[in-house]
Amino acid sequence: MGDVGYLDRDGYLYLVDRESDVIKSGAHKVSTLQVEAALYEHPSVAEAAVVGVRHPVLDRVIAAAVVTRSPVTAADLRMFLMDRLARHELPSRLLFVAELPKNHLGKVMKSRLRDLLERPADGST
Repeated sequence: MGDVGYLDRDGYLYLVDRESDVIKSGAHKVSTLQVEAALYEHPSVAEAAVVGVRHPVLDRVIAAAVVTRSPVTAADLRMFLMDRLARHELPSRLLFVAELPKNHLGKVMKSRLRDLLERPADGST
C-alpha cells in the first residue's frame, strides 16, 4: 500500500491518491480525491469525504458524507456532479452530516465514516 501517481512527459511526478483510498467498483477504480474535489466545487459544500461501501454485485460503490454551508438537496448535488464525474464515479449514497468524524489531528476517520455510510438508509439520500 502506498501512494498512487504518474509521471508526465517532462518527468514531473503527480500524486493522485493513496492506494488504500482508491475504490474498486466493478471493473472501475475510482479516486476518492477526485470525487471529493468535484464535491468541493459546489458552493454549498463546506466539507466532504468519500469512501467505498459494500455492494452485493460491484463489491464497492461510492459513498459521500457532506457538510453543507447552505441548503442543497441530494438531487441538486448529483446533477452538479454529473458534469464533473464519470457515471461510475458518482456517489450512490450521499449523506448530509453536521460534521465529519475526525481524529485529534483533524484528519477524517474514514473507517468511522464507512461504518456510518453502511448503515441502512433512512431516506436522507
